[in-house]
Amino acid sequence: MVPLYLERMDKGILDIGLLLGVDRLDKYDYLDLPYADEFGVLMPKDHPLAAKTAVTFDDLKDVPLALPQQAADGQHPTIPAMWKDNDAKNVICTYNLIYNAAFLAEQGTCLVFCLDRLIDTHGARNLAFRPMNPPVTVPAVLVTKKYQTFSPAVRLFLEKVRAWAEKEKAGHLP
Repeated sequence: MVPLYLERMDKGILDIGLLLGVDRLDKYDYLDLPYADEFGVLMPKDHPLAAKTAVTFDDLKDVPLALPQQAADGQHPTIPAMWKDNDAKNVICTYNLIYNAAFLAEQGTCLVFCLDRLIDTHGARNLAFRPMNPPVTVPAVLVTKKYQTFSPAVRLFLEKVRAWAEKEKAGHLP
């Protein structure tokens, strides 16, 4: 998916991309946001791993698992390294749409390796999310094409986001 967004930026279809954990390329400008998403596992509320506060990679070795398509394609810089020591024979499918993968988890077909807060697990759905231990996080980054001329609206948006990011970073200093 990331190459698709960057290609659209190159063609002028997109001005800005909000990407997670990307490899940096010289032809783009990056604004690191003071935010990171956390990976974990989506599962039925009654699954034995749901009793744990966090899940380890060892916990996942013998359960059917769905991974994001980016993991299978090697497009995500964090995910492939996490699975290189894991026996991936238990990966039964990949997904692009978390809603469809959540349905598989809710039915007990497999557990879903995904980012937190993409699916509501506090409502009536039969789903629980457990973070990874150790934590697996990916930074959020705004990406723009270098030397791009932006519309006034996009310029204003980028100025506001830069100001917010600087304020947030300054507020988190020890």
